[in-house]
Amino acid sequence: MNVKAVKNKISLDGDLILENAEQGKKLLLTVLEKIDSGKTVSLNLEKVNEIDSSGLQLLLSFFRTLQERDIDCELKKVRKTIADPVILSGLNKFLSIKTEEVIGYK
Repeated sequence: MNVKAVKNKISLDGDLILENAEQGKKLLLTVLEKIDSGKTVSLNLEKVNEIDSSGLQLLLSFFRTLQERDIDCELKKVRKTIADPVILSGLNKFLSIKTEEVIGYK
């Protein structure tokens, strides 16, 4: 998994699955240290094709840390295969997924 960050825009490249969870957590925490509180972060998931329960836990942990630092988060360019489990798990209560940002949504 790779994480690319430019200011308050973060892009993930790689699947959010058990095999990548620990590496993803370390990368996201490193990026998080560079974000000022009170800002809004855009998390681009366009290059994420798969998510499992470990990936959902990683996102939840990341969003909780953002909330503690008074940072809002929006998901951008989310594949429907990622948006569905996020919504079913209730994570959409913690973050913003707009219909127009879901790739493959009809």
